[in-house]
Amino acid sequence: MGYLRMMPALMTAAMAMGQQISPKPADRTVPVDNQLVRVVAVHAAPPRVKTRWHTHEVNRVMIYLNAGGQEVVHEGGKVETVRWKAGEVVWNPAMGLHTAEVLGPEPARIVEIELKQPASAPASGNGYRQSEGVELDNAQVRVRRVKGPATVKADSYTRRWAAIVAFTQGSGRGVEWRAAASGSWKLAAGEEAVEVVIKETIDRADVRRALDEHRRAVWVKHGWVRDPYIVPAPDGYYYYTGTTQTPGQPEELYNTGLGPKSRVGWQMQAWRSRDLVEWEPLGTPFSLEDGVWAKAKPQAFAAMPRGEWRLWAPELHWIGTRWAMVHTSPAPVRGANFALTEGASFKGPWSHPMGTAVGIRHDPSLFQDDDGTWWMIWGATEIAPLAKDLQSFAAPARTIGPAGEFTKMGHEGCLLRKIHGKYVLFGTGWSTGQMRKGSYNLYYAVADRITGPYSERKFAGRFLGHGTPFQDRRGRWWCTAFYNANVPPIPDEGIAQRDLRADAQTINQQGLTLVPMEVRMQGGELFIRAKDPRYATPGPDEAQKFSFSR
Repeated sequence: MGYLRMMPALMTAAMAMGQQISPKPADRTVPVDNQLVRVVAVHAAPPRVKTRWHTHEVNRVMIYLNAGGQEVVHEGGKVETVRWKAGEVVWNPAMGLHTAEVLGPEPARIVEIELKQPASAPASGNGYRQSEGVELDNAQVRVRRVKGPATVKADSYTRRWAAIVAFTQGSGRGVEWRAAASGSWKLAAGEEAVEVVIKETIDRADVRRALDEHRRAVWVKHGWVRDPYIVPAPDGYYYYTGTTQTPGQPEELYNTGLGPKSRVGWQMQAWRSRDLVEWEPLGTPFSLEDGVWAKAKPQAFAAMPRGEWRLWAPELHWIGTRWAMVHTSPAPVRGANFALTEGASFKGPWSHPMGTAVGIRHDPSLFQDDDGTWWMIWGATEIAPLAKDLQSFAAPARTIGPAGEFTKMGHEGCLLRKIHGKYVLFGTGWSTGQMRKGSYNLYYAVADRITGPYSERKFAGRFLGHGTPFQDRRGRWWCTAFYNANVPPIPDEGIAQRDLRADAQTINQQGLTLVPMEVRMQGGELFIRAKDPRYATPGPDEAQKFSFSR
């Protein structure tokens, strides 16, 4: 049934049909009350009785167990009439001072799910009714209706959650509460369930503390992403992009982005921030329709549904007076795009200085050397200098890579930086050397010349694969990190000693995580390593054996 397995620190609630359960004598009970959520079961709110004046200080999800209505009188005299159907789920935002009165002859029976944590983005709207049974999806919750025969499965990888099950039979409805250990619930033919997933929200005060301390990794932004790229710009902003799902559609949180069920979209989304805490959306400044291949091979685009178009690994680069953007794409045309804005604003129209000569470049990146020359980097690893007018390559491509046993950085996500006078080639690979087995890691090699020779491959950080090393405004180094695994995030307790070779696994939650990096010269050699102990040590599944000291 396509059950959605969500990130750690969530809660699942299900309401299903079955035997009738008599309500308890008390009008209200609170079966769940934890750091994420407070659930209030209203067993029989009497009709035509006004409540006392009160407020709702947090957002709520309302599950109405029988049909009815309510008249709400707000402070100031505004009167609002609300009506609902049996089994309906409604988003109810925080509300100021008001009183309420149940309409009709029957008592109202309601399950109220109060969301304690503040939303990290606006949480509003009953959207996405048209897709996969999802009736509500915002920054705090996702509600999906499931019809039997089916099984609602508990997520064994989550650490803090509870389950709520409300059974129905005929027109009567009752509520039964089950603990997380119950595992799963089977729905017979004709039965239905409403699955409510409480999303963990981001504590911005904690994000600011972590960014100030520069000692531990911190999750800074929601949203399905792969290959997150951050670049500081002269205008005082940090610009952020990455591989994303189609905007405006429900995100499948743990979709790998691979294969026929991929949710990767065809539009590049972007954001900017002055402090790495608050992020301003910039919409979709670029899409495959803005690229050179849409103009060069329109028939390929016309022959393939948009839902199968893919835009991967976009990067943003400030090139002095305007922006450059590079990315790769497997469909509708297998090729890269190298595009320029007209001016300093990050928006179209876009020009394509190399035209189709940009060709097929897997995960292209750009690097400007001290002499002003721009280089393109792709694969694992090819490099070539660009002509001054950026319209062609100035020389044939050359293969570079680490010395020693591991002569490739990995298989993707390579980029160059100049640090302490050294050329640093970063690259990504799976710890085991096998695709989607183990952890997705970041490695580096160092050279005195851009074309090499480079040192042996060194370890930069576990779970940092295809991350972006960048400096903040205080000159401190960070690396972006994201969820890349076949299973939901695993607990980080004792992670340095855990062998992950059985599957693709990570401790990163879905969204953007920033990991502090230690970057310094040590004995004449450049030392680069994640500072957070969870990321700083290769696991037992690491194929390459490293010898190093801090």
